[in-house]
Amino acid sequence: MSAPPPLSSSPHRWLALAALTLGVLIVGLDGTVINVALPTVAGRLHADGAQLQWIGGGYLLALSVAMLPVGLLGDLHHA
Repeated sequence: MSAPPPLSSSPHRWLALAALTLGVLIVGLDGTVINVALPTVAGRLHADGAQLQWIGGGYLLALSVAMLPVGLLGDLHHA
């Protein structure tokens, strides 16, 4: 079995960096979108501050948990 090529010679390293950067950007953007929408949610659901924190935190937690299986699917399909 031959040794893998050095990391610096991988042609896909910039593509991987772009994908990671895009993922971090999307998570941050989703957190901002939820925080902007919380006043409307509070008005329609008559939620107090603690419930709004649960809504925002629960959404980001669900998004974070969903990233693990999606990453696994990407690994399985060599994406």
